[in-house]
Amino acid sequence: MVLKITQATLFSRRFLGPAHADWQNCPMMVGLGNLKTWCSCCHGAGRASSRVQSMKSWHGKNPVNYMEQQGIKVMATSYRTIAEEMPDAYKDVDHVVEAVQEAGLANMVAKLRPYLVVKG
Repeated sequence: MVLKITQATLFSRRFLGPAHADWQNCPMMVGLGNLKTWCSCCHGAGRASSRVQSMKSWHGKNPVNYMEQQGIKVMATSYRTIAEEMPDAYKDVDHVVEAVQEAGLANMVAKLRPYLVVKG
């Protein structure tokens, strides 16, 4: 696939955090240069729960082992950082992608799968 990149075309490699609940379906989106939004678009699916709620839901569990069982190596400066970013903390990415495309902000051009997550 060849993408023509112009000044009006913006894309984000961070549309979906690698620890997202749908980690096997991480969309890569290319912006459409919508001037009504200053050629901008969301860079993530958005949180479904707060960092504190995520920490509480993973209390007593091992998020590093969980992610490794999913085939993803997680590295961070602290346990807290990992627990705050676990998959269940984020919204359903398919709904977000659909809304972004319907709004004419960006189009999905690929689906990616992370193998390594580094938080610092």
